[in-house]
Amino acid sequence: MDLEFYPLTARENRLLFEFESISEQKRISKRVTFAALPDSPSVFNLALMDLDQYGATTDVTVSNNSDMPKVMATVIQCVFLFLEKYPSATVYITGNSPARTRLYRATISREISKAKNFIEIYGMDGWQIEPFRSGKHYDAFLIRRL
Repeated sequence: MDLEFYPLTARENRLLFEFESISEQKRISKRVTFAALPDSPSVFNLALMDLDQYGATTDVTVSNNSDMPKVMATVIQCVFLFLEKYPSATVYITGNSPARTRLYRATISREISKAKNFIEIYGMDGWQIEPFRSGKHYDAFLIRRL
């Protein structure tokens, strides 16, 4: 994929990634984590969080750093690196608000044609799972390697 993303650091186990969102106004430390779901150890929840100066994390901050495409491209890069290390895993993604989930849907819709040779993407509407369709409402998304 040809998306511009931020340089990132990863823990050796690739369950935690960090990068900085940079604009003329500010630098925001970001963290992406992957955590296995208790009832489905091969399904990993993706969390995108901001880090404050003390190392505390939050996923409710709206950064408004004018770099959302680059931040989302960096998250996509984290997903690829994670799935490279764990090829049989599935990544579960949902927003902490309807607006965040719409943002994730819009990003997937925009980038799916570039990723379809590497990954499969599914949409979840309630408990119903189907291959992702652009423009359709979903509560969550599942991504796995082909």
